Amino acid sequence: MQRIGVDDQRFAGREYALFASRGQQRTAILALKLAEIEWLHQRTAEWPILLLDEVLAELDGERRRDLLRRVAGLPQALVTAADIEMFEGEFRRAATTWEVVGGTLRPAS
Repeated sequence: MQRIGVDDQRFAGREYALFASRGQQRTAILALKLAEIEWLHQRTAEWPILLLDEVLAELDGERRRDLLRRVAGLPQALVTAADIEMFEGEFRRAATTWEVVGGTLRPAS
C-alpha cells in the first residue's frame, strides 16, 4: 500500500491530538481509512465506497497529490470540495465531476 505521509518512527505511540497539526491528524486518519478499504477488499473481494468530504483543504500539496493518486486507483470513491481547484487537472479530467447548484446535483459543466 502506498503511504500518504505518516512518519511511523517519529509519531509511534504518541497521541496525535496533543502535538500534530490538523493536516498531520487528517493524514493519519486517511491512512487508516485507506488501509481499512484494502482490508475490506481482501476479506470480501468487493470494494467499499470511499466517501471523503472536504479533506483536501487541510493537506499540503504533496499530501494532496499523494491522496488523489491513491483515490484515483479506487473503483468507488466520492470526494467533495468547495473549491474544484483543490483537484489537479489530471485528476479532474479522469473523474466524473458533479456540482450542487441551488440544492440540485448536476453534472459539472
